[in-house]
Amino acid sequence: MTIQIICVSLAAIILFAAWLLHFIHEKSFLLQTPIPKKPLPCQPDDFCLAYENVIFTAADGTPIKGWFIPSLNEYSDETIIMCHGRGSNKGELLQRTNFLSEKYNLLYFDFRGSGESGGNMSTIGYLETRDFDAAYKFLKDNKDGYADSIAVFGSSVGASVAIYGAAKYPEIKGIALDSAFLSLHNVVSNWCRANLRIFVPFVSLAIYFLRRRLKTDPENYSPKFNAEKLSCPALFIFGDNDRLIPAADRDELFRLCGSPDKEVFVINGATHTKCAETGGVLYRNKISDFFAKVFPAKEARPENPDMPASESSYVNSPKISSAEPTADNGSNDNKSSSKQKKNKKNKKNR
Repeated sequence: MTIQIICVSLAAIILFAAWLLHFIHEKSFLLQTPIPKKPLPCQPDDFCLAYENVIFTAADGTPIKGWFIPSLNEYSDETIIMCHGRGSNKGELLQRTNFLSEKYNLLYFDFRGSGESGGNMSTIGYLETRDFDAAYKFLKDNKDGYADSIAVFGSSVGASVAIYGAAKYPEIKGIALDSAFLSLHNVVSNWCRANLRIFVPFVSLAIYFLRRRLKTDPENYSPKFNAEKLSCPALFIFGDNDRLIPAADRDELFRLCGSPDKEVFVINGATHTKCAETGGVLYRNKISDFFAKVFPAKEARPENPDMPASESSYVNSPKISSAEPTADNGSNDNKSSSKQKKNKKNKKNR
């Protein structure tokens, strides 16, 4: 009888272990499967912004779609690359950051598996670095005169990619980071605890399965391995109610940052990637002040005769959203609409 009990117990343990292994293996696919695509909540012309639909290709052939939005501030040779977070898209980021178009050109794009871009895999930073490389190359190859100086804004996964980009391209002038995590392992562990009820020992196993499928370790692309390589100005923005990025992680990431010009801004009550909604004007002013430092004011610049002048290259719509964007989502003030229309006309004539 004792032997039978032992055999049954061992069989039960083996079956449970096999079930658990299968469960973690299946759950690990969530780490590389994109969150179902959401429709773009807005277009640039909802904010009276001229723009160009652009498409470029990542090194592995994945098509990446985006918008190039020229500055409202007459001719500008300063461009900010805008990188959204996982499960988001360029339209959602535009809602929160379109105020930057007052002074700078903006390149928004959808990471693979998001928005309008191709691809069916999301890797929380690894493959997304290829998308950033493609965006950077697109600017350098196609926007001569618009992108002599480049900075980056990133949110969550986009912030991780921004840190990678600034480490790889030291000519980048500065990076503003909203909800940047320390490492893939840490943020995945915190997310799994909160959403899948999978705890730390099993997260390591899930990431192991992910490494096997990717044939590389995505952890190596985590911010903690690139932060010390940064030399450009860096602004870190965090929410103090972020369950995915505890205070110890944000403090360690800031400590690791190699830039001699770095600052951190913590917004009370903000959760992960919700700093804009919670911080409102304070959030926008902080980012505006940072990029004003990154791109020092220049004397008035003459019209550039070599700028692309195709009228068809920009999408210009007289439509104004029936529900005017409010200050809460980072839109420009209504009083600037006439200036926007004037500048759109000027850009068409250049």
